[in-house]
Amino acid sequence: MPELNHIGLLDDEPTLHDALNRQDIVEELAYRILTCPTPLVLGIHGDWGAGKTSFLKQLRNLLDHTEERLNVDPQVPKLFNPVTVWFDAWRYQNEAAPVVALLSAIREEFGRIAKTANWLKKIGDVTIRSLLAMLSDIGKFIQFEVMPDAAKVQAFGEQWEKDHLANKLNTDTALEFLQEAINILLRGSSNKNNQSPTRRVVVFIDDLDRCEPEAAYKLLEGLKIYLHLENCVFILGMNQRAVEDAIASRLPKSLENQDHITRIRAAAYLEKICQNVWRLPLPEDPAKILQGWIGSQIANHNNPPVDLNQLNQLFATAFIDKNGTPIKCLPPNPRRLKGLANFLLRHLDLLPATTDPNLQKRDFRNLLLVAYVFQFHHDLFVRWQYEPKLYNLLLRWLRSELSDETKPIFLKALQLPESLIRDASTPTPSYNVQPNYPDPGEANLFWIAPLLLDMAEQHVAADFIPYLKCQS
Repeated sequence: MPELNHIGLLDDEPTLHDALNRQDIVEELAYRILTCPTPLVLGIHGDWGAGKTSFLKQLRNLLDHTEERLNVDPQVPKLFNPVTVWFDAWRYQNEAAPVVALLSAIREEFGRIAKTANWLKKIGDVTIRSLLAMLSDIGKFIQFEVMPDAAKVQAFGEQWEKDHLANKLNTDTALEFLQEAINILLRGSSNKNNQSPTRRVVVFIDDLDRCEPEAAYKLLEGLKIYLHLENCVFILGMNQRAVEDAIASRLPKSLENQDHITRIRAAAYLEKICQNVWRLPLPEDPAKILQGWIGSQIANHNNPPVDLNQLNQLFATAFIDKNGTPIKCLPPNPRRLKGLANFLLRHLDLLPATTDPNLQKRDFRNLLLVAYVFQFHHDLFVRWQYEPKLYNLLLRWLRSELSDETKPIFLKALQLPESLIRDASTPTPSYNVQPNYPDPGEANLFWIAPLLLDMAEQHVAADFIPYLKCQS
């Protein structure tokens, strides 16, 4: 059995470490959240794998330490740490009213803070317990209200009337009591003549796009109806297209039965709830991020297959074409880059031992190309693994030498980031590059195409056989 490569792999857990140069956005958004008019719902859009959860956790971490860490204009009133609440939407998608679980998360966070925060202790334990109980009771009311049995709603309303109010509870009354309870907790005082709260509630709703359409729709409806509250900011972490798809599935079809009209209505519905959407920027240099992640794991290993100097040299040359121009050939998606990094880390020991920089570059490119196809286009990989001469077909495809009739079905599903247009005015084959302007978030983009074309003159199908033997 061959000796295993013991280099540690990267995990897919969210992190407070900013590896994507988004700190400036985190700081700006934190300031906006603390100074914007309320109520407000903000959206943080990013494709799946774009690092939304890490971004949200970094944002929450800064908000939790606003008083010490956020630099603002000295003339701006002092910014206080808000009450931040984390809510994983997909965990509660089977609830009849997901907004009730969200309200429960807010109550639990206030309960936790009440044990340690001096500004809350001023109210008194009895008052705090009463306010937290009120939040729970309102949650129960909402839960009963959304259930189909009207008798249950009436019974709950009558019990609330008996215990708390002179008039039967309705939605407006529930909102008034919810608003007052939150205001008292934020002020740290039950004195209504006291100044307005200097803090606010900031609720992070993550993974809304992972919910089933019905659950996502219910949660958005609940936000609109029950939690449109002053001194509250809600932040939706979402793939905007996926959430709009979920909304579209719940809307009645247009009279013309045209999907694009339904999609426009879904976008308008989301905009009504969430007018402010921040889109996470794509990484400008995916190769640099890939290099950093691989380098960090190599640095933690005592005897890696390549050292850091060799790794840096490989990345400095592998992504440069024969004209000295950088090649864009990797997906600008952090999660996908991390998966590619793990494949490369597992198989760096396949690189032949050589001190020739040109041979090192050639061998690393071979491994990188196979790693890319394995990681992102498995149907293509298994065909290539079975028949190495598939490499020649790939070159013909990239050079636009295949007609639609001769193009295999497994290539028809893929998009190219750019097209080669043959120049008929030259005696030898010559091509002009035409960008296809694809959506960088699409999973079927064959990003590695420019690198494969740049390699074509120095490589033959047999060069890839040692790397095609990879099984994992």
